[in-house]
Amino acid sequence: MTTSPLAVLEVAADDLDPSQPPHSRQAEEAVLGSILKDGQAIADVAPFLRPEHFYLPRYRHGYAAMAALFERGERLDYTTIAEELRRQGAFDGTDGLLFLSEISLATPTAAHIERYARIVVDHATRRRYISAAQRVAELAWNPRHDLGTVKERAEALVLGAASDTLGRKLLFRPSDWTASLLDYLGEAQTDGLAGVSTGLRDLDRMTLGLSKGWLYLLGARPGTGKTALAGQIALHVGEQHGPVAFVSMELNEKDLGVRFLAVLTNITKERIVTRDLAERQWQDVLVAAERLEGSRVHIAFGAGFTTADVRAFALQVQATEGVPPALVVVDYLQLLQDQEGDGRNRERNVSVAARALKALAHELQVPVLACAQFNRNLDGRSDKRPSLTDLRDSGELENVADSVLGLYRDEMHHPDTNQEHVAEVIVLKKRQLGDDVGTTRRFVWVGESYHDYAAHE
Repeated sequence: MTTSPLAVLEVAADDLDPSQPPHSRQAEEAVLGSILKDGQAIADVAPFLRPEHFYLPRYRHGYAAMAALFERGERLDYTTIAEELRRQGAFDGTDGLLFLSEISLATPTAAHIERYARIVVDHATRRRYISAAQRVAELAWNPRHDLGTVKERAEALVLGAASDTLGRKLLFRPSDWTASLLDYLGEAQTDGLAGVSTGLRDLDRMTLGLSKGWLYLLGARPGTGKTALAGQIALHVGEQHGPVAFVSMELNEKDLGVRFLAVLTNITKERIVTRDLAERQWQDVLVAAERLEGSRVHIAFGAGFTTADVRAFALQVQATEGVPPALVVVDYLQLLQDQEGDGRNRERNVSVAARALKALAHELQVPVLACAQFNRNLDGRSDKRPSLTDLRDSGELENVADSVLGLYRDEMHHPDTNQEHVAEVIVLKKRQLGDDVGTTRRFVWVGESYHDYAAHE
């Protein structure tokens, strides 16, 4: 008995068995049958369809064998697939050929393979939501978990169920990637930038804006002002470009809010929190608070975050705003609690976190700006300006990041300097766009925010 290709376009009534998780036997069978009809058809679905999307084991094994042959660049036909099934231990030679013959007869054409595959993936997504809901219920029932933990994990589980393509490698035909290239060029900012503006003209010249899919590291010694600069950038992006996900593991929402108010009003943080203000200044603070409410800067704060938590928060911002974040900020990278192996190797753990942030930037196609601590190696040098080797617990940070910027203030090392309130940003690494490595641009701290140096000469 053959199955009409049009019949598979809808979920068949005999697939709707309430006693079993969502799946479509017909769609799963039709994907494999399509590949048997035309071995090259797998190229249309391989970028998004994986063996684990199949619910029924026999079809999961069948697609796994086909995908393995495809990835090795081998021919797909009855003989090679049956041999791969035998090699993987799914079927012996005779049973494998019989299985392939049955599914081939059930699929008259390969023309609808992408539609079949989408049905398979849709059902797999439904099963992930069911699994996430069950785990959320277990969390909520357990009285040992506080409500805050339940809420955070539940949100991460549900949001994570929506996507399983992190790090998936996609293949683009020439017509596809050239069209994507033209779209990218068409998104270039009218002010000559390739990404979102930081709000500082000279910093934009260094980076040509913060580009989608890039991981930027802003490194500095403690107390240099990297959080202040990252916050100033986040506020500008949130007001001018789109939503921002700001993850802080050092400051809570009130501390960050006060810093943002100080940036907008140029009133010191100390005077704001003690309300040592004239009436006009207090009115300025209230106006700035209204600006913050519309700034689209979303804040997550706390200790013990992992990059999975950062990803869940970014997806939560996307769900709330209806568009991906224009920027994700992490303050700071070495505080992330990702672990590899037994978790005792700090350098390896930091490397894992950096790779995961880079994967997040790629997955959501957003720039990720992560603050990073420099170690004390520079204290023993006559020139205290930072270098790549100064990244604390660096691991692979200098290799993974697309761009590394070092923040330096001479007054921290030489109290008698004539460069008081002057900061330097140095290009320590660049992957492609912006100033060359070694380029330095100067900024001045005026009131409670950074400004381009040239504007104050």
